[in-house]
Amino acid sequence: MTLYRLSRAARAGIFAFAIAIAFTQGTRAQTSAWDTGVPKDSFKEDQTPKDQKNPKKPQKPTRRLAPTTCDDCQKIVDQLQAALDDWYALELADANATISKSVKGEQTDVSQAEARAQKEDALAGLGQKERLPPKGKNKADVKKDIKKLSDALQECLKKCAETPTPTPTPTPTPGEGPKDAGKGKPALDFPTLPKLPDGPCWKDDAEKKKFYDDLNAAEQKLLALRKKFNPKAGGIVDDDASAAINKEINKLNDLKEAAEKKKDAKDCRQGMVPRQPTGGAYVCFSGNGMSVAIIGTGETIGHVADVRIDNLSDQPINCSIPPMVLESGSGKNQDYVVPHGQDVALRPHESKTVPMDGVCVNRHKPPVSKGIGGDLVMNDPAGNIPHDSHSHLKRGDSDKLLRLCTAKYDAVDKLQKDGAFKDLPYRDKEKQKDICVQWSTWSDPRIAEIEGGNPATKDDLKKVVYKQVEEQGPVTSDKKKKIDQGIDTIFDKIELTNEKAKDLEKPEGEAVEETPPVGEPQYVGQTGFGHTQAKQPTPTPTPKPKGGGKTKTKPTPTPTPTPKPGGGDKTQEKPKDTYKNPPDKVKPPKVKYPQKKEIDCGTISIDMGTKGDLIFDFAPNGKCPCKQFGWIQHFRTGDDEENPVWHYDNEAQPSVTHAGSGQGAISHPDKPKQPTQPPADTKPDEWDENPWYGGTTDKDKAENGFAKHPTSQTKVSDKPTHPNTTYRMQLVCVETGEVLFTWAWGPFEEGNEKPDSVGGGEIEPPPKKK
Repeated sequence: MTLYRLSRAARAGIFAFAIAIAFTQGTRAQTSAWDTGVPKDSFKEDQTPKDQKNPKKPQKPTRRLAPTTCDDCQKIVDQLQAALDDWYALELADANATISKSVKGEQTDVSQAEARAQKEDALAGLGQKERLPPKGKNKADVKKDIKKLSDALQECLKKCAETPTPTPTPTPTPGEGPKDAGKGKPALDFPTLPKLPDGPCWKDDAEKKKFYDDLNAAEQKLLALRKKFNPKAGGIVDDDASAAINKEINKLNDLKEAAEKKKDAKDCRQGMVPRQPTGGAYVCFSGNGMSVAIIGTGETIGHVADVRIDNLSDQPINCSIPPMVLESGSGKNQDYVVPHGQDVALRPHESKTVPMDGVCVNRHKPPVSKGIGGDLVMNDPAGNIPHDSHSHLKRGDSDKLLRLCTAKYDAVDKLQKDGAFKDLPYRDKEKQKDICVQWSTWSDPRIAEIEGGNPATKDDLKKVVYKQVEEQGPVTSDKKKKIDQGIDTIFDKIELTNEKAKDLEKPEGEAVEETPPVGEPQYVGQTGFGHTQAKQPTPTPTPKPKGGGKTKTKPTPTPTPTPKPGGGDKTQEKPKDTYKNPPDKVKPPKVKYPQKKEIDCGTISIDMGTKGDLIFDFAPNGKCPCKQFGWIQHFRTGDDEENPVWHYDNEAQPSVTHAGSGQGAISHPDKPKQPTQPPADTKPDEWDENPWYGGTTDKDKAENGFAKHPTSQTKVSDKPTHPNTTYRMQLVCVETGEVLFTWAWGPFEEGNEKPDSVGGGEIEPPPKKK
């Protein structure tokens, strides 16, 4: 049986937001395809050492497993790191092959920019040391090894945490004199190592000099002891003493290495600069008492970066992140403008990660990959933050970028409020904003002149749209007409945004007035602690599936405006879907097909097709009150079983153009009734919450957009293609929405397994509410 439908990636919404994030979709898919599945807190993010011969050479990010103090667990860490190195080597080889094909002009699954981002991710995992892929091992083999070792490590760490720590051997107090080392053996009198001051910077030259004087004195004493117990130099033979001395020398070397990473006072200004751009007491910046790191997200619009702030002091801190430009220090990645500042409150020794909302200003470069630190640097035109040596923008240019982009955000807010976007071929308000902000930024010749490259045109927009639409199949003349109409409308709004923004631009040299993010903000920090809290960007309307990634919280979709009967253009907001899905603990065993099930209303048959698809067929017997039936499928991606986010498996929610691919609404498979009837005031082709399964065996129906406006069917089939995905297929009564039968299948780790090689089985229907 042949199934005519779009790919799982399209149904999952990977291409849904085609315009605003055209340059990041492949990166997210690539990242998910090469996600190790190892918890993020198992890794240590770092940078390559500074090149002493070439100090200007940029340091590169590294991501290696963090060591553990438990000896048994460290053995597993070493084995897991070896397996991860095999994984990253395979990832690197795959990226290099894609880049090579792309350079030759050959067809590739992802763009060259996306492949280069994948290469950067692999090299960070390898510690920036290239290596060949392992012989005789493939991706699936290595993934199994990683899963097995990662689980073993978590179990080991849990056991180690439960084991009481033995009482440490008392250290001789300075001035007590040497301790007896045993009969015939001289005492070991170890020097006290100096304590390295907190923070990434030396307080002053005097502090640095005192530390190194004490360290050098301790080193000389340890070297003298080592010579004393060195047989080759005529010393005493004592293996225990030699081992103890070497252990102390290793401690000293670790301390010396950590000290070399600290910056001189002249190169590192005080972290809490006494300015108040957004209301906090100080500017958040690395210095004494505070450490700040900027991490990429792989996005070009919206949540473009994370700022991690560590309070290293014993005092609470209220600080502000000002509006700024985030520059790529290496010059290889995108720069971003962050138009709004945020306030952050930190308790003593507390750490927080603050999401930064902004827009990419250079479309010709790839985004900073998700989780990669060390490349983005802060450029604050107001001068609250010291100028970074890796910054490439002139002070006047960074000020201009901030003013221009802030005006575009303000223009979009005003135009949307005035109803200027109501005819955009995209009804989601947040995505309307993102499209107009992103493309008005890319099409502004003043921004292009600063960042390099040509400003985006309508032809560029058309190329992006058609590239994605053509990936879904042939473009008919009728479909082409709709696409062109959608592009014309979108670009009209982009030009309107640019015109409106010019009216709202602040004059050169005038500070950008700080405004809170649009929408109701969420807050970081403890209630009642301090007087400031940090605003986070409004949650993304609809979660974008990221195979292999973990969803920490359940995103809440932005309400879609619903026309009021007889109300003209006025709209009313649908209530937010605040329902929280229960944890997904179902793990069905492997099953043999065919399967058959008799229920009160008829016979259910489940069988595998010749091409590895799974066929669900229902034959009614006419013996129950329900007269019409249909199949609904829910799916979820990722490993977060505690906070699962499910979607209907169709394309009912619209994309940037009506002819593009879409995505299914958020769903709740545990509910006893499903929404099988559209609201009374909603047309079937405008029913975004349509739950019916979007696949069809009818080729003509598929080409005419059945997946966007599916109807109930008693026979369906599906062949999964998207990795790390779990499914629930349900038979539902059309008249009442009652769930009559649920079949759980998956997860499909690679996305191409046969259904009989993964779990499958019936689960009890959701309980009816009394």
